[in-house]
Amino acid sequence: MARRLSNPSRGPAILEAAKSLVGSAALILNLEGVLENEPQKAGTMVAAKASVKAAATAQTPFLLAMDHDESLARLLWVGVRAVVVENNHRFDFGMMRYQNMCQSLKKAGLSIINGKAFQDFGHFSLIALTDLDNADPRRVALLTERDIAALPIPLLGKPAFAFVHWGSEGHRTIGERERTIAAWLKARGIELVIGCHPHVARAFEVSREFACAFSLGNFLFDQSAPPAGGSILELRFFPQGTYFLRLRPIGNLYNR
Repeated sequence: MARRLSNPSRGPAILEAAKSLVGSAALILNLEGVLENEPQKAGTMVAAKASVKAAATAQTPFLLAMDHDESLARLLWVGVRAVVVENNHRFDFGMMRYQNMCQSLKKAGLSIINGKAFQDFGHFSLIALTDLDNADPRRVALLTERDIAALPIPLLGKPAFAFVHWGSEGHRTIGERERTIAAWLKARGIELVIGCHPHVARAFEVSREFACAFSLGNFLFDQSAPPAGGSILELRFFPQGTYFLRLRPIGNLYNR
């Protein structure tokens, strides 16, 4: 993606396409990786770690780094107002670099969404959770029903939403694990769950009391495989306190 966005004949077109999809709306997205002041150095470290680990296992996770200044400028230009940082790549380069990234994003005016508290977005409150973490020895299935029950209290008088990093990459089929977590969140009073991590768009299930977009797929990510793609979940709020949800397919911007 960095190579495409840096291409003067292709980069602006990709960003214009992303901007046209968002329009004047405020965009909240999952930030998959770490903004890094020295991405080339980080990339070298990624290659070194990958080559060492590949000899021992075929399941080595990728470590994801993005150029800090370039990425931040593009996020702001597209209309991003908040980023979810609860995902399996958050600690790819250690706790300190993760914390430095969060501080930098806040300084730029972006809201940080994690699992510590519900963030107030006026019409709703939002929290983020991850069931996956490359830095944890278990790697997967990290959330428990007790964890969900112990979530902070949502903001009074506002519908509570949750971003959840879960599932298997490249799989459109919804697993029992995701359905179980969704049920825990519904019981906790969450009205809307937004899933990410599979890198493909999944089903959007809605009832009068609860809605779950099991995966929005990719927005701007370097996946050229035909199955890869994404969607935007549009939320519109009305004066009487109701809100409207619409899932908008966006295809694969990486291939544009």
